[in-house]
Amino acid sequence: MHTPLPILTLLIAGCNSSSFSHSDGRRCRVATDEGSHHSSPPPSQPSLPPSSPSPLPPNPQTNLLQNHSFESSSSDPWYDFSNKSTSWLPFTISNTTAHTGTHSAHLHMDSADTTNPQPQTTAIHGIVQTLTTPDNTLPTYISGHYKVTNWNRSTEKQYLQLVVMAARPTNKPANSNYPTHQLAIPLAGITEPPLKIGNRRFAFDQAALPPKEPTQDTWVFFQYNLHDLYQKHWGFIPENSKDFRIFFEVRYDNRDPAADQQTDKPATADVYFDTLYLGPDSRTPTTPTTPTTPTTPTP
Repeated sequence: MHTPLPILTLLIAGCNSSSFSHSDGRRCRVATDEGSHHSSPPPSQPSLPPSSPSPLPPNPQTNLLQNHSFESSSSDPWYDFSNKSTSWLPFTISNTTAHTGTHSAHLHMDSADTTNPQPQTTAIHGIVQTLTTPDNTLPTYISGHYKVTNWNRSTEKQYLQLVVMAARPTNKPANSNYPTHQLAIPLAGITEPPLKIGNRRFAFDQAALPPKEPTQDTWVFFQYNLHDLYQKHWGFIPENSKDFRIFFEVRYDNRDPAADQQTDKPATADVYFDTLYLGPDSRTPTTPTTPTTPTTPTP
């Protein structure tokens, strides 16, 4: 009998003293080894939105995210909205910085870039995947690793986040007329909601707020219990959803370009996402496959 290869080389583990508790759905720990960094990896073409959700993996008890470590020959089925929104910027696939394997998703932010001008008030750098699940119910856990370099804050609302969007769940609250119900989970950069969106809830916990400034030059592990967070912030766990969209972003909102130009502080960041997971299992951080001493960012 043919045994399918495992999709992730991660071990199942429970909470420990260095993690947030399962009761609030959060866990985050900084990896001790560091991956390589080059500030200017070769560019690649952005992926466009697929016409339909990603097909399910052969084994539903595996990672529901396709190309979760970006080792495929293309960026599919990840995409962005740079072809539909002037606030969105395209992403690239890095072959110089990786947590697992040799590739990762690279989000490059630079509000002072004159070669590829970026929006000055709101800029969203992100990757998106649309998918269905075996029973059309929200998976329990989402996790992964990110790495931040060249971080320079020029505005208060400059941050990293992941967003989960459930489309048309049949068990939505009776007082909700929204076709989608979004859950935004800040990873770093903000400690309160940066904006108001009617169908979006920000998952802040005052007992375990994300860091105001992201850890730089090292891979950071994150994990969240989506069932706990949807129940806490929306009052229900989405069922029979048409599909789910998963976003990983670095962005700034309501930036004042004139004020930032006076202080000569552009908004910059290079953010890498890798070894992403969506499924039924709790995960633990893994050691980067190519640990090296990080490169010191150029001022």
